[in-house]
Amino acid sequence: MALLVLVAVATIAGSGLTIQRYQAAEARVAAGEAAGLELRRLAVLYFRDLSRGEDFSHVADGLTESLIDRLARSQTLDVVSRNGSGQFRESNLPLDSISRILGAGALVDGTVERRGDRLRVNVSVIDGASATEISRETVERPIDDIFALQDELGEEVGSLLGRMLEEEIDLRQTRGGTESVAAWTLFQRGERRREGG
Repeated sequence: MALLVLVAVATIAGSGLTIQRYQAAEARVAAGEAAGLELRRLAVLYFRDLSRGEDFSHVADGLTESLIDRLARSQTLDVVSRNGSGQFRESNLPLDSISRILGAGALVDGTVERRGDRLRVNVSVIDGASATEISRETVERPIDDIFALQDELGEEVGSLLGRMLEEEIDLRQTRGGTESVAAWTLFQRGERRREGG
């Protein structure tokens, strides 16, 4: 009897999770349409080299292209190609304009900088519609450990994107009143931080 009850509970829980995942996917689609940009469409902009006196632009390019390739394997993301991102490599266009041109609901932007014998990569995930930074992460590794840095960067950005999509969907589902995505996003983040404090 206990085994039958356990199987029934597991079946109900599994069905609930499946329904919840489906509803979350539908919410992402609706949120992207409301903002005019699909949240799952992502562009990784070429990272900038901030190192002084040394040229690490080849490392920045390699990390960017590796990240594009890694994220493009995702079943849930639609990642803009290298050529699409490459046209904005030295651009001074505002980020929201780049998002609209590429049709990307989210951007990944970053910098590479040498710090002694270590290489620091700062990565930001940015809301495409408002050009508001959603999340930021720093990854630092020894300069001779570029492959480990690539792997760690891919994992960190993948995790950031997962959290960002989940948070943005939650925020957009509860949106009300304002027509300014930037103002609403900043207000909601402030509310979350206030509640957390």
